[in-house]
Formats: sequence, C-alpha cells, structure tokens
Amino acid sequence: MPEDSTEPLNGEKHYLCDDHDIWADELTFFEVEGRKVLIWRDLDEELHAYDAICPHQDRDLEETGKRGCMCGPHDDETTITCAAHTWEFDLETGEGVNPSGNGLNEYEAGVDGGEIYVVMSEGS
Repeated sequence: MPEDSTEPLNGEKHYLCDDHDIWADELTFFEVEGRKVLIWRDLDEELHAYDAICPHQDRDLEETGKRGCMCGPHDDETTITCAAHTWEFDLETGEGVNPSGNGLNEYEAGVDGGEIYVVMSEGS
C-alpha cells in the first residue's frame, strides 16, 4: 500500500496504530480527542473513519455495533448495525441505510510513515 505523506485537508493528524495493525475488512475503535472513532479497512485496503456513535440515541457502536444487516436488503459485508434500535450504516460511505438520511460523521484517514492516522478538525 502506498504511503500518504500529504498534509491533511482540514485539521490535525492523530496517529492511531501501525499500518499493519488493521487488516482488510477489519473494524476497530479508538478514542481521539475525547471522541470515539471507528476505523474500517475495506477489502481494497482503503481506510474509512467515522464517529462511532449512533446518531439515533448516542449509542456507542463499539458496544452496540454488529457487522451485517439486520432488517433490510443491504449488503451484509459493508453494513454496521446499531443493535440498540437496528439503525444501519454503510461502512463505505457512512450513510444511513435504515433509516436513510442519518449517517455517521466521516473523518479523513490515511497512512503516513507506516502509521494509520485520522484527522480531527477543531469543533468536529
């Protein structure tokens, strides 16, 4: 995987772990600047970073999130469901798929110097 050494678009890079610590199709959680963040590396090795809090009732997806679709015709491989009330989100985009329109906040993520980072802007 090529290393990304570009400057972040808007905010400060927070280094989370070694690039080899998150495998393809692995989902993991980190605490960054007092926020819970989920990082998912897809099968194409792309990193996706989102708030790990369900917008419905502020449930922590590390505790309530389940991989796969529970109540709709969505792709099980790229869906995370908040088991508290079955709200579902697409891990590729962060968009809400059940119900639609209520997505997870997305953050810039990448690899720099062999380490995975996420960019948190002020006020995010």
